[in-house]
Parts: sequence; structure tokens; C-alpha cells
Amino acid sequence: MPTRLQILRALLSFGAAEASEKSRVLDEYQAHSDAVKAGPHVWSPTFEVIEALQSYVKFCADEPSFGDKGRRLLEDISATTDRMAGAPETEFADRSVFRSALGEQLCSLCRLAMTELRLPEDEVLPF
Repeated sequence: MPTRLQILRALLSFGAAEASEKSRVLDEYQAHSDAVKAGPHVWSPTFEVIEALQSYVKFCADEPSFGDKGRRLLEDISATTDRMAGAPETEFADRSVFRSALGEQLCSLCRLAMTELRLPEDEVLPF
């Protein structure tokens, strides 16, 4: 079972990817979900991953190794995902939410988090 920090790393890695890569990964996820009749947990895989990132940055904010700078960075990611969650449904359906100004901000913040936070690298989790 992956740890909360391993899950956070996977989500931050997804958030740090370019918009086109995010769309490709979510297309594969949706195709797999459709094939096994599992479906996303909510109405949109795009919303699902934003919600998961928002939840995990809050869940991991108390990690002592992150320090004040790391906690502020996670707070910024949480605030950005919160604003993204309020985007129109059409932006989730066509995944343009990742190409928006907020999507670009999320990408930058996640890239910074990947370099600033000490996260486990021993296991790569598939998305």
C-alpha cells in the first residue's frame, strides 16, 4: 500500500506535467475505466484528479520535513485547485481547465513542489 507521501508525489507529478500530457493520461484512465466498467469516482476524471490533489496537499501539510516554506507551497497549491474546481463544467469536459491561467499556475506550483519538498522516490505510482 503506498504511503500518503508517495500518493502526494504521484499527484504533484501529474500536476507538474504539461496540459497535453495531463489530457493524454486522463484519456488513458477514462478508457481503462470504461473497459473495466469502473468509471471515475465522480462525474469527471479531470475534476477527480484536481479534487485528489487538493485533498492530498491538505492531508500532507503537517509533514515535519516540509517546513514552513513547504507548507506555504502546499497551501498555494490547495488554493489554486480550489479555484480550479469552480471552473465551468465545459472546461473539465474538454480539459481546457489545464490550459487556463489557473492550470498553468498549478503546473508551476507542482513543479516547484517536486523540487522543494523531500518526497519518496522509491516507488512510481501509475495514474
